[in-house]
Amino acid sequence: MQLLNLLKERFYMPCPPQTDPGAFATAVLRPTRARVFVVLTAWVSLLWTPDTDTALVEALARFLDESVQAVDRATVEALAACVHLATQCTLSIPALAAHTDAQQLPQPPGTDAPQPPTTEAPQPPTAQPVPASPPVPVLGASGAASLSVELSTSLGDVTNLCELDSPAPLFTRGRENCEPLANPPAAKLPAPLLPLTLALDSVFTEEMCSVGSISNIEIARQLTLMESRLFRRISVEEMLNNVRNKKGPSPDLLEFANHFNNVSRWVMADICACDELQRRITKLENYIEIGAYLLELNNFSGTIEVSAGLESSAVHRLRRTWAGASAWHTARYAEFKPLVENRDALRRTLATTEPPCVPYVGLYATDLVFIEDGNKTFCGDNKVNFLKLRTLAKVLLELQRHKMAPYQLEEVPVLQQWLAKQGGDVSEAAVMQRSKQIEPREFCASNSGPLPPPVAAADSECTCVPVLFPAERAPTRMLVPLGYTFQQVAECVNPLTYSFIIAPP
Repeated sequence: MQLLNLLKERFYMPCPPQTDPGAFATAVLRPTRARVFVVLTAWVSLLWTPDTDTALVEALARFLDESVQAVDRATVEALAACVHLATQCTLSIPALAAHTDAQQLPQPPGTDAPQPPTTEAPQPPTAQPVPASPPVPVLGASGAASLSVELSTSLGDVTNLCELDSPAPLFTRGRENCEPLANPPAAKLPAPLLPLTLALDSVFTEEMCSVGSISNIEIARQLTLMESRLFRRISVEEMLNNVRNKKGPSPDLLEFANHFNNVSRWVMADICACDELQRRITKLENYIEIGAYLLELNNFSGTIEVSAGLESSAVHRLRRTWAGASAWHTARYAEFKPLVENRDALRRTLATTEPPCVPYVGLYATDLVFIEDGNKTFCGDNKVNFLKLRTLAKVLLELQRHKMAPYQLEEVPVLQQWLAKQGGDVSEAAVMQRSKQIEPREFCASNSGPLPPPVAAADSECTCVPVLFPAERAPTRMLVPLGYTFQQVAECVNPLTYSFIIAPP
């Protein structure tokens, strides 16, 4: 609120004494007011969220209503559109709506146009009347000022957002309560890819949801919508409090991390739940496709959480399952695997990605920890370390930049409810035990042949006889004589044909 009050004082700066008002308005006041709106646009676009203080939104709505007479109409529309995007609030600007309604009044032929009723905006007594300012630059997705008002034109006309003949609040909160824009975007949301049962007027329930029965593209879309909603709730204050340990773990950040871990556990548990080899291969390929589609949607967090499940010990050790995946799926997995293993590559990719986007929050949290712990806030003589603060602000602004635009996808509540229940009760130890049951440990061998003579004589009656190992049957427990080394057995056994389990005699 204090920043808004200071900007309002700057907007209504008085004309100094012994100064020509016209020259002052042209050379000083007009560009100053344009810069005020540039700062407001950057502030709203980068730092405002749906949880922004209601009193602050109301104060900005009153300021916009007062400033209609002093700046260009498109400038006010652009800032109102930014507020709508950032906070999901539809502002009511009576002066702007009255100006629009006056332009739409029909004029009888042969008569002069009636004078529309105008609402005089209260102005401070020291403010000087100036001509309308040109449109203010609107921040683009990259964070630089773009000399256009494409944001207002892409979102439609936001002037008819209130009715003058009935009192209305300054804004309405929430997506479901927002009034529709006058000119909605021409692009339609892509239709959800759901099972054929919906086309046959059947009821779509959670029992019908599973990987394989639902399109992998739609699963990636709904995961992206869920994670984008969680990510946009994480505020700058939560990130800083989490780094500085002021108020303990932040609830929104903790919820985002729990969702990340649940999806990873769900991936590895679902693959290991399949007894048959071909079913495991199909599940593995499905999750590789989901990870690739998440990357296409700029959902880097979703791609990394799926990859974390695929790279878990329980799934990574399934050699026959990975060997059965097609070359196409192996190539797709190789495309996004470097982003998981190479943090520098992920950081460069995120820096050049345009919103909407769901970044990997752990990368930014790590950067903030290093900046906070590795630098002092105050230097000698209690001087503020502005270099550290600027570095922190750079990371936080980069994180906020990804929240500037929402995903234009249609939500499927039933599918999201099913996805939210996955992975929460999975035990990693139980999944690892299950993985060892479906594919017991096998020796890696490059050659096959008879066992060489033992290195040393073994006082054991156990013999080592190769036994055929079918693909889907439990292996026969073999006792290898103590005289043989692990390397000797591994070099002489073909793991695709035989299976040996070393055990003492």
